[in-house]
Amino acid sequence: MTPDGPVWGAVCGLRRETDCLPGGIATGVAGGSRERAAQAARDLVAGGATAIVSFGYCGGLDPRLSAGDLVVAEGVVTVDGERYPADAGLTASLRHRLDGQAGWMLGADRVIASAAEKRALFARTGAVAVDMESHGVALVAPTPFIILRVVADAADRTIPRSAIAGFGADGRVRTGALLASLARRPWELADLLRLGLASHKATRTARQAAAGLSR
Repeated sequence: MTPDGPVWGAVCGLRRETDCLPGGIATGVAGGSRERAAQAARDLVAGGATAIVSFGYCGGLDPRLSAGDLVVAEGVVTVDGERYPADAGLTASLRHRLDGQAGWMLGADRVIASAAEKRALFARTGAVAVDMESHGVALVAPTPFIILRVVADAADRTIPRSAIAGFGADGRVRTGALLASLARRPWELADLLRLGLASHKATRTARQAAAGLSR
């Protein structure tokens, strides 16, 4: 945040995503819910935020994107085709400074896990990536918003069911649920390890990108 720039509020899906943000940026955690994302954005605006960033991880839909790639999206499109443009000026400025990928973000109401469904949604919507919060943030008009997301699972990767079982509605990772699911599906271990490595790469990019909000 600069003296003459916006007062940022950030809406994230997971609590660990908020750790990537610099101090001084108020945050809300939606846990993969459009409704909770919208409410978190409203709360941040009520608390003094003048612009909202949908921040954190996303899934790749465009096969050209790899884990760790930054997307500074033009806006969010829903599976029904509704489009909500992000603030053009803020988006262009951040994309230039951070060298992020352009394109639209798909807003989904559930985890898009399989590589096959990612391919189908890319063909259907043209969105380059998908998350579960940006379409909620977009509902809080007329507050300016941007979308700053990092690919954690590329288009050719299927998210293991054990990982999905570990996602809590409060944005925390439920380790017990994850391990219980893994015990029933031990063949997912290798995919879980690959997802963990990709998430570490995404976290490094997210920390670097988040620093751009305070310049």
